[in-house]
Amino acid sequence: MRFNTILKMSYLPIAALLFSGASFAAAPVVSAIGPPIPIQAEDMRSASEASKLLDEVRLMAHDLKREARILESFNWNRVSPETHASQLMLAREHINAISERIERLRAIQPDATAWQQQAIESIVPVAAHLADRTEAAIEHLNEYRNRRFVLEYADHLRAISDRATELKASVSDHLDLAQTENRAVEIRSRISDARS
Repeated sequence: MRFNTILKMSYLPIAALLFSGASFAAAPVVSAIGPPIPIQAEDMRSASEASKLLDEVRLMAHDLKREARILESFNWNRVSPETHASQLMLAREHINAISERIERLRAIQPDATAWQQQAIESIVPVAAHLADRTEAAIEHLNEYRNRRFVLEYADHLRAISDRATELKASVSDHLDLAQTENRAVEIRSRISDARS
């Protein structure tokens, strides 16, 4: 494999998503009097799809975190430029896959639940930063093949690892919070039913 084949990354639609359109932070639909308004069937499908996509992002971020830590460990081990390039390509593949899910999440965000909208808003900037730092690491490796042990490159690798960890934690926290809130609703319902 020629080293120069690793040029530019193709995952940058995430950056375009960040800078296009307005924010979709709609408030949850709640009646001024009485219980919440029932959610329409289409909104339920969007909410279900959003949960599935967020879970996929969480799993992919977990894999990316592992790959990023391996990549960061290369700072301590003198491995070949090709090994660096190969590991960066694995990271890029994970970022591309995450980017596709985030693109779909942004499309359905107006119909998602409030917690899903918050989750999407919190992960988009982290994913964009992750993509930027990965692109910068690849550019550095392409331009300075034999300067892999300089501070600038090490900072890129550390940032990739840190942002992958942050992305996974953010999605996991939102999913855990939603699960906890659903459990609380179930418990309140049982308590209410027991009183009746």
